Amino acid sequence: MRDAGWKIQYLPCGTVYHAHRSRLWPFMRRRFDYGTSEGLLQQLHPVRGKKMLLPPMLTAILLLIVSALICLSMLPLPFAALLLLIDGGLTRRRMIKQGLNLSIFKILSARSRAVGSLGYYIGYHLLRYYLSPLIITAFIYPPFAPLVLCLLLGVGLVDYRVRQPEMSLPGFYLFYFLEQLSYGSGVFWGCFKMKSFASYRLDLKGV
Repeated sequence: MRDAGWKIQYLPCGTVYHAHRSRLWPFMRRRFDYGTSEGLLQQLHPVRGKKMLLPPMLTAILLLIVSALICLSMLPLPFAALLLLIDGGLTRRRMIKQGLNLSIFKILSARSRAVGSLGYYIGYHLLRYYLSPLIITAFIYPPFAPLVLCLLLGVGLVDYRVRQPEMSLPGFYLFYFLEQLSYGSGVFWGCFKMKSFASYRLDLKGV
């Protein structure tokens, strides 16, 4: 619609009713069907590829934390803390130049949350499209399993707190896992049928 010159406006004042599937298999089947559409959409709109912004300093901090999980070692964490201090100092310097004077504690707290947000951002994408390969890798290479578990628990917990569903956290985790697995399998099958895996291509950009 945007390409055709139309304007899109968000109006959060309506009510939409959905015929949600309340049984397990129909629920998984619908999520699978949704996933199969990605291959076709990518062919119809090739310029609408996925973009991921990766701030260099925050990405480096996150990679150090991830390596600590994979290696089950505390060694990378002091380096992550050092990079966070450097990043906080640089951020504070930029803010002072703009006339903003916040304490270093508030800045470090905000940058720590930014690392967490980046982790969620990347983690959700990995669960959405690569959950099956991640599980297989964890079985083949057991040291990788803690990372997959932290990924699922961490990203799932964020979505649980944001969505606030009327169900227990363990129940939500179960359906969340099955939903991601179903959708990701659908994406793969849709791309396979279209003989194009462009849906998995990411445009990575540093900011």
